[in-house]
Amino acid sequence: MSRCLPGKTHRRERWQLVRKLNVSIAKIMKRYGNLWCKVIAEDNLYTAIKKACRSNGRISPCKKAAINRIKENPEKYVKQLRMILSQNKYKTSHYYIYPLYEPKLRLIYCLPFYPDRIVHHAIMNVMESIWDNMMLPDSYACRKGKGQHRGGTKAAQYVRKYKYCLQCDISQFYVNINHEILKNILRRKIKDRQLLDVLYEIIDSCCTRDKNLKILYKMLRRGSTSKDVPVEILKLSKSKAADGNSKAGLPIGNYVSQWFGNIYLNELDRFIKQELLAKGYVRYCDDFVIFSNDKAELQIWKQSIKTWMWQHLHLQYSRAETFPTAQGVDFLGYRYFPQGYVLLRKRTAKRMRRRINELPTKLKVGKISKEKAIAQIASAKGWLRWAKTYHFRRRIGLEKLEKEVRMSETF
Repeated sequence: MSRCLPGKTHRRERWQLVRKLNVSIAKIMKRYGNLWCKVIAEDNLYTAIKKACRSNGRISPCKKAAINRIKENPEKYVKQLRMILSQNKYKTSHYYIYPLYEPKLRLIYCLPFYPDRIVHHAIMNVMESIWDNMMLPDSYACRKGKGQHRGGTKAAQYVRKYKYCLQCDISQFYVNINHEILKNILRRKIKDRQLLDVLYEIIDSCCTRDKNLKILYKMLRRGSTSKDVPVEILKLSKSKAADGNSKAGLPIGNYVSQWFGNIYLNELDRFIKQELLAKGYVRYCDDFVIFSNDKAELQIWKQSIKTWMWQHLHLQYSRAETFPTAQGVDFLGYRYFPQGYVLLRKRTAKRMRRRINELPTKLKVGKISKEKAIAQIASAKGWLRWAKTYHFRRRIGLEKLEKEVRMSETF
């Protein structure tokens, strides 16, 4: 039985590493064409309708009626939509905008179910795997096999491993995404002109920074008592003054916006991992944490990231602080400690307590159904099981409330 010499073994390992590196570089550098024909294919449009029909979120009476109408005759709508897309006649519809105060003021942009939401799903059916391949494994938002709890678990590992943490949050992320920079990033990956034109049309359909400012000023004139309104106006005015008159802002509420945001910050991921060579790094949307055993190194990185973000992405910090991991890292709804235990974030606990306390009243007045109440309790239990919450569950009476809801008809 022949044995490999140590030198040969090392050479083989080096070649395997080089091969893997070449494959990953090829994935990053490759530009994709002939995508539009896949987007407008009948099978893809049928799949898009199915996904759009079962997507989570706010279901208004209008959306419900549209879903029922399309379900009755999907062939007709697929044919119509295919004709609109193949003739390059698709234009983004008018946005319905409403404020959401949870936990702070956000302006949510909604598009009609047909054709816009279906078109977004049709595009993402084709583009999701392509865009996912170009991202680093350290990004956890809106990706299959990732998610909030996976990101938190990874952060918990780094908390146990490193002494210091740099925690950063990007100021007004979605409303400050620069349209031209985003288009340049998309061009580097896609060479299909028709698909690019539709993506550009979606991006330019709304400059939410300017739009939000107009809406917020209108709310102020109408006597809005929300403390968030003047704060948001000040933040948006500052970012607009710093950025000039460039088009900026993506609508929160669009299915494709979350992917555009991920692609935009993928540039930052690459800078942190490949230029700064940070080993302990986790990003979820616009929140990210970097870990190291050297506090001075983190301070240098903080300044480098600040400069790079402004020069390349026109983004700024809303906060960036360096601290010992021993005091606990508050990230993605939980507080992680080096000893290995996890606590619920105070703000999350308060919000959950309020929602659970409101459930009996909502059930009595018929504001929510019994099924929805049970689903909310199950969601709370699922969230709580990731942390040490035995005493908290006892205090809010979660198990007791669940039994009462299940055993009674009207509560």
